[in-house]
Amino acid sequence: MNEEIKLDIGCGRRPLEGWTGLDIVGYDGIIQYDMTKQQLPFKDNTVAAIRCINTLEHVERKYYRFIFNDWYRALKLNGTVEIIVPNFLKDADHALSDITHVSLWVPNMVRYLSGERPRYADYGFLPWEVVQNKNFEKENRDLHIILRTKINRKTGIKYEL
Repeated sequence: MNEEIKLDIGCGRRPLEGWTGLDIVGYDGIIQYDMTKQQLPFKDNTVAAIRCINTLEHVERKYYRFIFNDWYRALKLNGTVEIIVPNFLKDADHALSDITHVSLWVPNMVRYLSGERPRYADYGFLPWEVVQNKNFEKENRDLHIILRTKINRKTGIKYEL
């Protein structure tokens, strides 16, 4: 029986149980992965889910198109990404006081991932369906975002670049 591939990106030393850990640091048992320079080491349409918890705020925005499009590539039809990041609008001190935070997140950022914004412009992001975009229940100062690969209604398959 094939197990679903579920990736815990930026997991440090301890990925969530049942998930494959990836981190920029090469810890024992963890796949070393620099999301700003490498594609995920998985074939197209093979990954069921990705979680990226308290990680993307440590990555410059200029890499987001590469990262999100690569994750989209690797995810299966209806694959999901779960993201938790500090919400700058909810707690600026929390978002800015960590000197390793190099990007700020606000709820409306996902409008660019969904293709809703900017109107009449194409920045090259594959379109995501926003399943959830709200304050995290366990830590109200963080955003809890869930994205799903968007399906082309005409073809029934994922969009491609």
